[in-house]
Amino acid sequence: MSEKESKFNLGDNNEGYTRSDSPDGSNYSFDSFQSNPRRQSPRSAAAPNGKPKTRQGQPQKQKKPRSSQLPKPSVQRKELNQRYTPQPAQRRQRPAEQPRSNATRSERNRRHSIQRRRQTQIKRWISYVIIALVVVGVMIALSLTVLFPINEIDVAGSGHYPNEQIIAASGLELGENIIRCKANQVSDTLAKSLPYVDHAEVKRSVSGKVTITVTETAGKYAVVYGEQCVILNEAGKVLEIASGEKAEQYAVVLHATVENPIPGTTAVFSGDISLEKLLSLGNSLTAASIDKVTTIDLSNMSDVIVTVDARLTLQIGTLSGLDRKLALAQRVINRENELNPEQYGTINLTVEGKAYFSETKPDKDLNEGVDESVTEPGDENLVG
Repeated sequence: MSEKESKFNLGDNNEGYTRSDSPDGSNYSFDSFQSNPRRQSPRSAAAPNGKPKTRQGQPQKQKKPRSSQLPKPSVQRKELNQRYTPQPAQRRQRPAEQPRSNATRSERNRRHSIQRRRQTQIKRWISYVIIALVVVGVMIALSLTVLFPINEIDVAGSGHYPNEQIIAASGLELGENIIRCKANQVSDTLAKSLPYVDHAEVKRSVSGKVTITVTETAGKYAVVYGEQCVILNEAGKVLEIASGEKAEQYAVVLHATVENPIPGTTAVFSGDISLEKLLSLGNSLTAASIDKVTTIDLSNMSDVIVTVDARLTLQIGTLSGLDRKLALAQRVINRENELNPEQYGTINLTVEGKAYFSETKPDKDLNEGVDESVTEPGDENLVG
């Protein structure tokens, strides 16, 4: 073989080829071919220095050891591998296809017609509901604005105030919508602006007529207020500030003072006398059927004195056991009125369970002029 002959290893398939050049160096040809040459082991092809011979002078890579040559895993690692072995992903199953119906064309058309008919009925009912709501809304709007005006206002039960004054104080006007009028506030408005009105009831009719039924209150107590007097009803409401001469028509509360009385408001007492005690005593007198009370003296709560019909004086003492004391006083008053309707005297109720009557003369003070000559405990003593 000439000097220019050389041998190469082409490719990774380890197939050897021999190439020789032509003498003139213009072309070359293959002289010999070796198919599947015998692979040399690293030991046989080792270099003089002891290293394996490699292609193009590079060191050969170390091959990975086979699985059989690897060290065996421990028992614990085998268990972990068996425990955490990934499971293959499950494929989603497609839903089973529904079998096609064997309905004929006429049956399908009949079903479609039934569905269309139902849809038409539903749409029709929805349209009816919408129309009804619109009509109701229009009627409500008209009833609150144009329809049902107030054509007439009538007043019943008024004796202290004229009807025109009550209508003006109520706030109702002709032509106003009868539904929107504030009928619930008429009673409070009249009770504040017109003190003698206790409460009022308003009735409305479709014809446009409004009727105001008034319940009036009356005066029961009178409190001296300078040269005038303050008239109070049974609930302590200030009815009016009248002249001093008008106080004789009511039960005069002696030694009492009302602060800043305003008609239509509740009276406020100053000093030792309180409105609550006055109203409690007045209610007990009414419950015992003792009327025609002339004066009430609450200046000393341990010695309460009440004058009846300007001729009989009730010495009540304290307000403890008031109902029993007044029941005994009523028995004495009825007996004395039967004997002598013009009899003057004093009824002592300070002893519990007993009432003592003493005659007095008209020209003497009812609380001091006691006629001892006619006072005999054996005859005039009433044991309850």
